[in-house]
Amino acid sequence: MCIQRRAFAARPRTKGRRYTEPEQFQSTLLCKGMPAYSGFMFTSHYQGRFQDVGLGYTYPLQGKWKVIIFASFDRSYGRYGDHSIKDFDKTVETEFNPNDCEVFWPYIDEGRNWGEAGIFLRNYGFQRDHVYILDPNNTCVWLERHAMFPNDLPMIVDAFKQAQLDAPNRVD
Repeated sequence: MCIQRRAFAARPRTKGRRYTEPEQFQSTLLCKGMPAYSGFMFTSHYQGRFQDVGLGYTYPLQGKWKVIIFASFDRSYGRYGDHSIKDFDKTVETEFNPNDCEVFWPYIDEGRNWGEAGIFLRNYGFQRDHVYILDPNNTCVWLERHAMFPNDLPMIVDAFKQAQLDAPNRVD
């Protein structure tokens, strides 16, 4: 039995956008030594309450160290968590704030939004389930994948203090 050969080809698709640059729509993920995108703005748990926080727009963040946590807030301290948010705020106030550091936790709703958040964050260079420490110039000096809260919070405090000690323009 012989299978007939298709002797014609479909017409080329001429409608739609043609990409001329190979780097179009390719985002670069933030890694150690890279500057963070200062236009990032998100509703976050910051200074004990939920508010809109932007790296380049929020005045108290200017010139300070920053810790950005992209973990599930609901599973740790929120609706499904077993721990009190007051414990987290107390750690931030006692360990980070006296050392000229601000901590904010962008809130991504659990469920469908959590699954789709990776696409949104990737456009700004961040990744879901990561913790970033940024120096006062918004350069990433440390990152951690899959930190578990509150168990890994002391590790983040130690990494932050070590990053401050290793900073090249440190003031003693």
